[in-house]
Amino acid sequence: MSMGEHSMVRLVKAISFEPSLLVLDELSAILSPNSKESLLSAILSLFANRKVSDFYICHSREEALRLLDRIYEMTTSGLQIKGGPSE
Repeated sequence: MSMGEHSMVRLVKAISFEPSLLVLDELSAILSPNSKESLLSAILSLFANRKVSDFYICHSREEALRLLDRIYEMTTSGLQIKGGPSE
């Protein structure tokens, strides 16, 4: 099984428990560009109809803007609220 497929299986398993909070830490960091695109598309689809709060931890601004409603950034001075993708 590829790393992308493995990540997808882990994500589906986590969602199957219907959590009220989901923490996704660098879920796509080690994936190839094609696998990353597939995983991000799947995340968008899975969360489109669910009312789940999630923390998506990543180093990619583009990824954060694509997936998240609200963005917070950790800096050396602490947590900075950046708003939503349109802000």
